[in-house]
Amino acid sequence: MKKITLINPPWYNNTKTPIKSMNLGLSYIVAYLRSKRHEVTAIDALFDDEDHIVPIRFKYQQVYRVGLSYEEIAQRIPKDSDFIAISAPFSNHATIIKELSAHIKKIHPNRPIVIGGTYPSTSREDILSMDVDYAVCGEGEIPLEKMLSGEDPAAIRGVYSKKNGKLMGKGRADTITNLDDIPFPARDIFHYQEILDAAGPARIRVGTDIVTREGRGVPIITSRGCPYDCTFCSIHFVHGYRWRYRSAENVLAEITELVNKYHVNGLAIIDDHLAGKRDRFIKILDGLIERDLKIEWGTPNGIRVDYLDEEVMEKMKKAGCSSLVLGIQHGDPKMLERMGTKLDLNKVEDVVRIGSKLKLDMAAFFIIGHPGEDRKSFMRTIEYGRRLGKYGLKDFRINIARAYPKTKLFNYCKERDLFVKRDTENILIFPGDDTEANIKTEDFNPKELLWRRNYAKRKLMAVENNIYWNIVYYAERFKVKNLFKTLLPEGVWSMAKRFIYNMSKRVVAGK
Repeated sequence: MKKITLINPPWYNNTKTPIKSMNLGLSYIVAYLRSKRHEVTAIDALFDDEDHIVPIRFKYQQVYRVGLSYEEIAQRIPKDSDFIAISAPFSNHATIIKELSAHIKKIHPNRPIVIGGTYPSTSREDILSMDVDYAVCGEGEIPLEKMLSGEDPAAIRGVYSKKNGKLMGKGRADTITNLDDIPFPARDIFHYQEILDAAGPARIRVGTDIVTREGRGVPIITSRGCPYDCTFCSIHFVHGYRWRYRSAENVLAEITELVNKYHVNGLAIIDDHLAGKRDRFIKILDGLIERDLKIEWGTPNGIRVDYLDEEVMEKMKKAGCSSLVLGIQHGDPKMLERMGTKLDLNKVEDVVRIGSKLKLDMAAFFIIGHPGEDRKSFMRTIEYGRRLGKYGLKDFRINIARAYPKTKLFNYCKERDLFVKRDTENILIFPGDDTEANIKTEDFNPKELLWRRNYAKRKLMAVENNIYWNIVYYAERFKVKNLFKTLLPEGVWSMAKRFIYNMSKRVVAGK
């Protein structure tokens, strides 16, 4: 038996807002290592000190580091740890990992430090300039267990190290084929009960309105990997192209445990390819219906439309689906071809019609600013989105194309010198933030992209209530919204928004 300390490090945020993470990936690793009789200590820098928020000035922006100080984290690591592992789920963690590992090495100079997650899986060469001994490229369960069991790290697939200033290692980590072999996530070690108890009412979007709702929701994942190859996606660096899924019985057992042990009434199913096997998906839905667990769930990461039909969607509704987010991405078939999504827009229209008939709350992801998009193809997306709005789709999530490290989109932009700020490592990307606009082509520049995003929000979100969303658009454009939001108490601000929305809705309806 060996001892390992797993660290969920501080995160960066673009506002002075505490962050809570339920650490699903780390919870799986803890559960797996425990099952192999290893001793695990976990340090969650976000849970233990939510008031520790430090302003940080990067080259192009000011952000805030949220969580325990590096010194406090290093002091909490047991001195008898055989390994120290740090999670880095986003490329935004690069500077944090570099600074944190340096502090840990000062106090624990003889303890090997391992980093894992999406960031090292896409940028493993960065360990050459860090006080880090190993980087795991891919899923962490097997490599960490082998290291703890005494195997030579140099011989473990997916483990990279430094030797004479060079990066040593090979391939992506071996994966567990039968996901039922992995125990349920060790949620106890990452304070799920405390987080849920402290969360209180949640503010969520229902259609085009924001409402307050009591809820105890947690993320779950029922499969890993995705066989598709979208240009903007980085999941393959961790989970690969082979889609592996848990059995319906295994998934239902976990959900039942969540209800009984944590009193959960909401699930965020964050699979990248949830419905890929029809009979398995239907078994999960039928099981939820039969158990009548009084639980609502949604697909916040999006779901492929190809695998949906009336029978499946009807069962989804009966099984408690309260938020169906569709991964559409664009309304121009030529742009979808460029993005590599392999999506039939006619199928999307059928699914939206069915969802509307079943009264499913639906939303859609759209990406603007992918290379190849000109003003005409952008306007086709607006026209297509408005057509979907007439069929019943009211909620549109508009994102500017983001080129994550080593993705096909990133490589394309780098090879053609399309980045506005070439030193992309100095930009922290936050959804909805202006930092998203870092690509230029002959068809657009960052100013144009920001205009397209705002125009798309105004036109698409206005499908149901054009008066309200035009008010929102101009309030944001002339920077009035933030002024009122700052001056008014939160309760008054929420009441004012609700009043304006309801009144404008009545005007639109002609009442």
